[in-house]
Amino acid sequence: MIKKSVLFFLLIILLLISCNQIKTSTELALPSPDAQNHLYFNLNNGEPWYLFYRKSEIIVDWSLLGVVLDDQTNFTEDLSYIKSESRSVTTGDTLILKDESFMVSPYNEMIVFLNKVENPEHHFKIIFRAYNNGFAFGYDFEKKDNDGMINIASEETEFNLYDKSTKWEAKTDGQNDAELHGSPKPEQFTIPLELVSQSGFSVTIIASKDNSFPGMTLVKQNPLKSGYKCQISFLPEVQNVIRPGIGTSYRVILVAQDNSINQDIK
Repeated sequence: MIKKSVLFFLLIILLLISCNQIKTSTELALPSPDAQNHLYFNLNNGEPWYLFYRKSEIIVDWSLLGVVLDDQTNFTEDLSYIKSESRSVTTGDTLILKDESFMVSPYNEMIVFLNKVENPEHHFKIIFRAYNNGFAFGYDFEKKDNDGMINIASEETEFNLYDKSTKWEAKTDGQNDAELHGSPKPEQFTIPLELVSQSGFSVTIIASKDNSFPGMTLVKQNPLKSGYKCQISFLPEVQNVIRPGIGTSYRVILVAQDNSINQDIK
């Protein structure tokens, strides 16, 4: 009887401890104007993650966000949530993509303001946009070096396509095929990259051209999964320098069914 009482007492203590732990997760949601798409942001133990739904289907599973600067400031961890701001845009705004095509309004936008826990003066912003045919996000900073610019050393952004109920295939051109079969390196693709699922969804990953950008490739992290990690590829003559207030190019994910990926793109 005494042993049961001690066990019960220990269980009560553990329950009280768990109830009094500080929550370290912040989750925000951003719907598209037609409410068919939903983008979720989660700051979990200082790490920024996102997830994307279309109707009732998960398209992009929880994926890491962020970059590392050349001074080793790491904006993928040790982050603290400050605030978020949202707005709806109905007319007059564009996002330039490949071949001067563009995504047009309407869209809903959410800006998430973060900073480093140990260095609060190091500010980091993630700008999300939810369109009726996909979503986009970009990064901006307030931490500056001596000349007022930001130098990105590596990008850690992930695109983990949901593969619990479907499989994805990359539709590659000759150059990507050569990259894929020419060496034992992990699968690497230049963007834009289109992937098609067995369930009929088509996803195109692309970068906007509204800012100077040296180029981007996607590297498949695990041959058994559908996750693609975004990596910046540097040209020898180009530095990946970002001006605060302008930020990076947008990483854009277009989603459609029945291969109608460009129906909303002019």
